[in-house]
Amino acid sequence: MAKAVCVNCGHPKRKPYARCDSCALDPTKHDEALVRSVYLSIGRFADPQKAERYARDLDDIGAAIRRGETVEYDLHELERLRLQQRMVGSATRRRLCGVLVRFFLPGLVFVLGLWALFYVLSWLLA
Repeated sequence: MAKAVCVNCGHPKRKPYARCDSCALDPTKHDEALVRSVYLSIGRFADPQKAERYARDLDDIGAAIRRGETVEYDLHELERLRLQQRMVGSATRRRLCGVLVRFFLPGLVFVLGLWALFYVLSWLLA
């Protein structure tokens, strides 16, 4: 069972964003190809049972692409994947650092406060 299928030639792949070994299509170079590659993979399913069922379908879809048939994509699912791609793309390194600082700063301030209190008390009691 395939975990992903190339949108260009139908060759099975391990990851939807991986370059195809058969036709050399790199879906990361084209936004729409990446969205369709994720669509033709089990990676879009959170439920393992749905992913397993779709993995069996992927073999048939890959064979259909290899025969030259067109794939019918669910337009709502493609739009959801496009939105998800835009959200992931908007996560810049600066935003990520800001979130991490806001998350860890209170704990760091607390630990430094305890260390300062310990240092002052040991100096006063000495």
